[in-house]
Amino acid sequence: MPSRRYLWISFSRSGESSEGVVVLKKALADCPNVKRLVVTCNSEGQMYRDVQGKSNALGVLLDEGVNDRGLAMTSSFTNMVIAGHCLAHVNSLDQYERVLACLVEAGSNFVPAAADRAEELSRDVR
Repeated sequence: MPSRRYLWISFSRSGESSEGVVVLKKALADCPNVKRLVVTCNSEGQMYRDVQGKSNALGVLLDEGVNDRGLAMTSSFTNMVIAGHCLAHVNSLDQYERVLACLVEAGSNFVPAAADRAEELSRDVR
């Protein structure tokens, strides 16, 4: 609907996935009135570069330290999820900060317990 306001949000760790780049380029060309937000970990990524200097677009660049290049990509994934949560709670970041602190604490308690259990299970397999 032409009279409605839209926001197109793209999440891409590298900003280089071929499908993401093509879709974003097409959207920029075909829907100039739609605002864009690109969240990425890579300042050199094509998607991030494509929104630079556009009046209706913003690139959110996460810290280079979370730009995993390995197979697991857990730091990139975790930080992009948190960025998404922050965007969803942009009008109540103080409240979300408390939620995030609880999530961090839960994760800090879970990881050692999970590691201990994995070790126990591996001993049973031998």
